[in-house]
Amino acid sequence: MNDVRRMQRAYAMIRERELPTNYPASFQLPGVVDIHVHVGKGLSDPLDLALRATAAGMRAIVFKTPSPTLDLALTVNAALRLLVNDEMTPVECIGGVVLETPGPPQAAVARRWLAKGARVVWFATGSSANHRERAQGLSRAAARRSGQYVLKGGSLIPEAIEVIETAIEFGAALSFGHLSRDELLALAREAERRGLARAFVDHPLNPVMGLTIDDCVRIASHGVWLNFTAAELSPMFGIDPADVGRAIRAIGVERVVLSSDAGHPTMGDPAESMRMWRTVALWQGFTEAEIAQMTEAHPAWLLGLPEIAPSSGG
Repeated sequence: MNDVRRMQRAYAMIRERELPTNYPASFQLPGVVDIHVHVGKGLSDPLDLALRATAAGMRAIVFKTPSPTLDLALTVNAALRLLVNDEMTPVECIGGVVLETPGPPQAAVARRWLAKGARVVWFATGSSANHRERAQGLSRAAARRSGQYVLKGGSLIPEAIEVIETAIEFGAALSFGHLSRDELLALAREAERRGLARAFVDHPLNPVMGLTIDDCVRIASHGVWLNFTAAELSPMFGIDPADVGRAIRAIGVERVVLSSDAGHPTMGDPAESMRMWRTVALWQGFTEAEIAQMTEAHPAWLLGLPEIAPSSGG
């Protein structure tokens, strides 16, 4: 019965909203910045994704793998300059580093890559204790023995605070990775206390995060951004778009980013994922100006890109 009601809501939204026509011409993505794109072995080819993003008019994409992606991003940018004709502007590929270690996060690793030009740092994802417990089914005790856990006695460990300080020093964006609710809230409070403005939480309604909408609102109250992804709506996770819409309204558009989390075999490329995201956002009643904020202005600011006029609606 719940599935039937969800279907009925979806059809009602489609009937009520006036959507752009002439797909795909009206679904070009000028100015769109995607801060969460997976590439690498078993995933998507980075040059192919970048060419597709360029064709869609996207402004920038951030490569994310378990290994640092700065060198890969620079290589793809060089290739784009050779392959893309003068009538198009190549998408800018941006690199980052995931502090993917079962032990404490290593600020020295973040510092090394930020000094070279990386712009995004993530706390642990697949090697976090929370991911090992929720996604892999380990017991909490086993997960915390073998995975990254940044609390001790309810307080942040010094290594986690050093990562925050490093992000502040370089003006970098810092994702809290796949850490647990309690870790996220502790990091959010510390980020606010120390003045880290470019902190964010990826895919907050992905089941691996274990967050409620109220949790998202609490995290945002500390000045942390919430990055909702197209992957949350995908067949892999199946989050109801209406729930995402309610979460965004509860948090406030002014603290939200939309990205793809694309590159997985079930997700496709970032351009198509962001087109889908834009349509879903329209169905949920968000305006063109609000969508431009969440897909253009906000992610560009997180990455320290120069401010430009919105492409549409704002």
